[in-house]
Amino acid sequence: MIREIINEQREFILKKQVLIRRKALDRLVSLLPLNQIISIIGVRRCGKSTLMKELIQHILDNGLTSKENILYLNLENPYFNQFKDDVSYLAEIYKEFKKTVKHGEKIFVLFDEIQFFKDWQVFVKDLYEKKEAKIILTGSNSKLLSPELATLLSGRSIGIHLYPYSYREFVKASKNSELLKYLDKGGFPEVSSIEGRDTIKLVVENYYKNIIYQDVIPRFNIKNSLEIENLSYYLLSNASKEVSYHTLMQISKLDDKTIKQYVSYLEDANLLYTIYNYDSSLKKQIGNKKKVYAVDSSLVNYLGFSNSRNFGRILENTVFIELKRRENEIYFYNNNKLECDFLIKNGNKITECIQVTQSMEDEKTRKREVDSLKRTLDYFKLTKGTIVTEKEKETITISGKTIDVVPFIEWADR
Repeated sequence: MIREIINEQREFILKKQVLIRRKALDRLVSLLPLNQIISIIGVRRCGKSTLMKELIQHILDNGLTSKENILYLNLENPYFNQFKDDVSYLAEIYKEFKKTVKHGEKIFVLFDEIQFFKDWQVFVKDLYEKKEAKIILTGSNSKLLSPELATLLSGRSIGIHLYPYSYREFVKASKNSELLKYLDKGGFPEVSSIEGRDTIKLVVENYYKNIIYQDVIPRFNIKNSLEIENLSYYLLSNASKEVSYHTLMQISKLDDKTIKQYVSYLEDANLLYTIYNYDSSLKKQIGNKKKVYAVDSSLVNYLGFSNSRNFGRILENTVFIELKRRENEIYFYNNNKLECDFLIKNGNKITECIQVTQSMEDEKTRKREVDSLKRTLDYFKLTKGTIVTEKEKETITISGKTIDVVPFIEWADR
C-alpha cells in the first residue's frame, strides 16, 4: 500500500497542466541550493500545493534530479488520517521510497500540510540530520516559522510566506484587469475563475469554516467554538479599522486573556493580521489600539457580516497585504491628531509613510489626506510620502514635501 500511495501522489503532482507562475517561485528557487529546510506558510487555499507543483516542474525541467528521486506527499489526503498520530509511518514511507531512487542524484522530499501529523518535527529533524535529502514543507500555521521550531531544527530552517494572488497574478489567472473585480473577488486562486456572487459566497464561506474548524479549533483545543467564530466574524467585519481589547471584551463577554489568545490563534492560521499603532515607547505601543486586516478581501466582501461594501477600506486592506507580501515591518499612526494608514519601519527608523483612499475627487477628502500625510512626514522628518488611490495620479509639492498620488495598479508593480 505504501508503494501505491507514493506512486499515486507522484502521479498527481507530476500531471502536466498550465500554471500561473507565482512570484514566490523565484524566491523558492533561490533557496534550493541552501542546506536549510524550506517552509512555505500560508492560509488555506492560497496556492501552496500549486507552488510545490511549480517547484517540482522547475526541478525536473532544469535537470536537478529524476522524478524517481522526488517524494511528494499531501498529508491532508484522507488516507493519512489513520496514521496522523503515528509519525513513524512517515519514516516507513521514506524507507520504501528510497528503495527505488537513482543513486548519485539529489533527493527531494516535499510534505504538503505537514502539521496534520502529530510530532512531525521529530521525523523531519531526523531526516535532516541524515543530510541525504532536500526537505520542503508547507503548512497553514505560522508555527512552522517560529523560533521554537528553528531551535528544534538547530537553526536549519528557513521560511517564506505565501499569500493569495497579487493583482498581477489575479489578472493572469482570471483574464480580467479590472481593479474593482480584484478588490471584490480577492486573490484566492479558485475564486479568481468563478463568476456569480452566490457561488463565490459559498466557496469563501467554506474556506472560512475550514480554517476555523480545522486549523484553529482542534489545533488549540478550543471548547466553545461559537466564541472564536463570533470574534473572528467581528474582526473581519472591522477590517482596516482600529480595535481595542477593551471593546472586544465588552462585545464578546470574554476576558482579556482569552481574547488575546483567540486573536493570536486567528493570526497563527493566517486568517487575519493585526498591527500596532507606532510609538517610540514599546510599553505604550503594546497598550494602544490595534488595526486588523483580513488575509484576503473576499473574506470581508462575502461572509455576510456587512450591509454594504466599502471599497476604500477594501483598497486599504489590499495595500496592507501587498506590503506584507514585500516583507515590510508595518505600523499605523494615530497619535496627537496625526493619522497615517501605514508606516514602514526599517531598522530603528520610519522610512516610509503611506495613505490609502479610493478617491481624492472630493475636496474635503483631498485636504484631509494631504494635510494628514504632510504633518506625518514632518513628524518623522521625511521628505516624500505616498497616497495610493483607485485610479488618480499626480505629484503634490507642499512646504518642501513631495506627495506621490499613485493608482494602486501602478503602485503594486513597483
